[in-house]
Amino acid sequence: MINTHSILVIEDDETDYDIVRRNFSKVAGHAFEIFHCVNVEDAIDLLSKKSIDLVLLDNHLGPEIDIRASLPRLRKAGYTNPIGILSSDVENETVEQFDSLGGDFRMSKDELDPKAIQFFLNELSKSALPNDCDEDYS
Repeated sequence: MINTHSILVIEDDETDYDIVRRNFSKVAGHAFEIFHCVNVEDAIDLLSKKSIDLVLLDNHLGPEIDIRASLPRLRKAGYTNPIGILSSDVENETVEQFDSLGGDFRMSKDELDPKAIQFFLNELSKSALPNDCDEDYS
């Protein structure tokens, strides 16, 4: 059985978005409904209308907006599922704050490939299990 996941990619660079989308299309055993927004306002609007399993958020959305502004806004809007930060520089001081800002993981754009996607989908599946079943899947 193929699992279907809804993914929102918040990315202002069309080329980077295309790379992300292509990598998802290469993941075996899963189907994806991928949504794309170029800014947080559009993302919040979409999140109010669609059930999204995972958000991938670019660290910089334009010259003035980074995750210090965008990530808390997504959480404040009520999105509680995982948010992953995509960045060209994961060692950046701002990106290192991802967890205190409400992010669940960070990943370099260079590291995002089908194998990495498969890994975090597996991790998300584990975290969705009831607590009394976690030990059965460790």
